[in-house]
Amino acid sequence: MRFPFAFLLGSLALLTGCESGTITTLDVTVTDALARSGSTKAPLVLASDDGRGPKNPRLLAPLCGATFGRRVFSIDVPFSCAGRGSEENVDVHAWVATLPDGVDAARFCALVPGDDGIDSGRIRELTKDGGVVTLPSLSEAIGSGTARATWERDMSPCGGTLDATLLVE
Repeated sequence: MRFPFAFLLGSLALLTGCESGTITTLDVTVTDALARSGSTKAPLVLASDDGRGPKNPRLLAPLCGATFGRRVFSIDVPFSCAGRGSEENVDVHAWVATLPDGVDAARFCALVPGDDGIDSGRIRELTKDGGVVTLPSLSEAIGSGTARATWERDMSPCGGTLDATLLVE
């Protein structure tokens, strides 16, 4: 009877530790001139790699002609691990790019981003044909900012937080 209980307890501890994931907090400021350069007819998008590298863009907010100022995003990435060793210190990027082709500009500008930005699945809903959308990459940026940040490990085997403050200009 001891073995099943010990197995169950060990499995629960392992699942809890692996599920912990990571949280990235991005404190982002976009200059007024850059934010205002977007419009409802030709919107811009604020994107970030949230510490996972520029090949993993995350849409944060539409820029449709109004000032953006400063906003804090908190992005939870469940079932992931905070950086270890050479990955503990990372460059975090945020950038502004043009809206991907095929996305309805008016509907995009009507989006209200959550605390974690815009769900990339929502962008597909805003296309004229429901098709695949290529998210804007750092190489397409018309304005960007980079910050060096350090993963802070929590008590779980994998989890941790990454805090970055970025000025996008």
